[in-house]
Amino acid sequence: RETQLRASISLGAAAVHLQNVEANVPAAILESAIPAAAFAKPEGSLRVKAESLEIGEASVRGAASAEWIDAGLSGMQAPRLGDYRLQITASGDRAELKLATLRGDLRLSGEGEWRASRPRVVLMRGTADAAAERKDLEPLLGLMGARGAGASRTFSWTLPF
Repeated sequence: RETQLRASISLGAAAVHLQNVEANVPAAILESAIPAAAFAKPEGSLRVKAESLEIGEASVRGAASAEWIDAGLSGMQAPRLGDYRLQITASGDRAELKLATLRGDLRLSGEGEWRASRPRVVLMRGTADAAAERKDLEPLLGLMGARGAGASRTFSWTLPF
């Protein structure tokens, strides 16, 4: 898979300002950034777009979107999960996050926030369910913390970032 990156980056004493960001990278790049991803072995590609995003020591402003296309987790025997979008809207000391499934057998939807001040954490809550014919996704739903029985299960994550 080809890696493409286009962006204008300004570095200041207390902030990083990104403009006109367009990135298309293999999802495997997450393995070096997130330790759990090395175990899961992400497949597919990530597309990131942002017109303007500024991240300061305790603040964040702007908007961005990240899409995981042809998502899969080969380390967890979970190929062909689907396509997903994370929408980020930020103003002040936190960013609002919205997770949606664009297509696929593992359906995720959720909302959360990223706190820019220390400690920086991502809080995400939502629902997850798998297509009836994808019984192979049951262990993944359990690892994701999806609780409950039946078609739709809830999850709640707190991740340092």
